[in-house]
Amino acid sequence: MSSAKGQLEDQVVLVTGGARGLGRAIVDRFVLEGASIGVLDQSADALKDVAKKHGSKVVTICGDVRTSESNLEAVELCVERFKRLDCAIANAGIWDYSLALVDHEFERLDAAFDEIFQVNVKGRCCLPKPRSRSSSGAKVVFWSRFRTPDSTQTEAAPCIPPANMRSLDWCANSHSSSHQLFV
Repeated sequence: MSSAKGQLEDQVVLVTGGARGLGRAIVDRFVLEGASIGVLDQSADALKDVAKKHGSKVVTICGDVRTSESNLEAVELCVERFKRLDCAIANAGIWDYSLALVDHEFERLDAAFDEIFQVNVKGRCCLPKPRSRSSSGAKVVFWSRFRTPDSTQTEAAPCIPPANMRSLDWCANSHSSSHQLFV
C-alpha cells in the first residue's frame, strides 16, 4: 500500500456480512482506502481470513446479524478498538435463489421465509439502535440488492424490494433525532 492517503483515511466503518461476497469486497476496498473496519459475520473461518489479511485495521465479531446483542457487540467493539464509529453498512443478506413459491418444499416454507425475513429485514432493524450508543452518531447505510424477475443477472441478490426498504428507512428516521440513516 502506498503512503498516499486514501479517500476513507481515518474513518471507522462497521460492515455486517463483511467476511464473504460483496461485504468482503467492501471491507477489502475500504481498508485499501485507509478505513478501520469492524466486521460482523457468522462465519468464524471467514473472519479469521479477514483478520489475517488486514491485521490491526479490522476488528472481527462472530455473531448473528438477526440479534440486537450481536449488533450491539459489534458497535461496542468498534468504539472500544477505534474510539468511534463513523458509518455502519447493513450489508448482510441471503436469498432463495429465485425459487418459485410453488417449488419450495411445503414443510420448509415457514422456516425459509422466516430466515430470509430475519436476515434481510430484521438484521437491518437491529443495527440503528446500537449505533446510537456510539459517541459519534454514526451514519447507517441500508441498500437493497433487488432484481426483477425478468433480470438476466446471475449473481446473488438478497431481496428486500425497494418499497420495503423505503418503509424501513421511514420507520428508522421517524424515530431518530439525527436522521442519519440512508437507503
